[in-house]
Amino acid sequence: MTEKLFNPRLIATVWAIYAAATSYGYYGRTVTALTPVEAALPAGSPALAWASASLLLTVGAAVPPNGKWAALGRASRTAGIAICGALLTMWASSYAIDAIYDGSRMWVSAKNYLLLAITAAASATVMGRNRSRGEVAYGNQLGKSH
Repeated sequence: MTEKLFNPRLIATVWAIYAAATSYGYYGRTVTALTPVEAALPAGSPALAWASASLLLTVGAAVPPNGKWAALGRASRTAGIAICGALLTMWASSYAIDAIYDGSRMWVSAKNYLLLAITAAASATVMGRNRSRGEVAYGNQLGKSH
């Protein structure tokens, strides 16, 4: 049963949805506490960065675990979760700096984003594989041999 939960493509799908929702949330909006993050991003757009992560994760979730495209799926999932982890770490750092500098309660958001960054790192250990541990090489049945 747990093999289904630790499926790399399922986890990539969940993170893709999270990244897409976050991209939508920042589209056309700015948050003062995230000014350093916007300055550090190549396009200066949190929405575009999150959309890029979502696209990579979606590709990684859609590609089958075997065949000639399996390596593309694994690379897409790995790159997508790496971007998510980096963005979450940047968010945590920016909110922590804001909390220290202004004495605000942004530390609450900082600790939440830090925990999400740690969760992304933990997810990456599963998403770097093509299959969950119990999944059979050629088929979708779990724990059964052919």
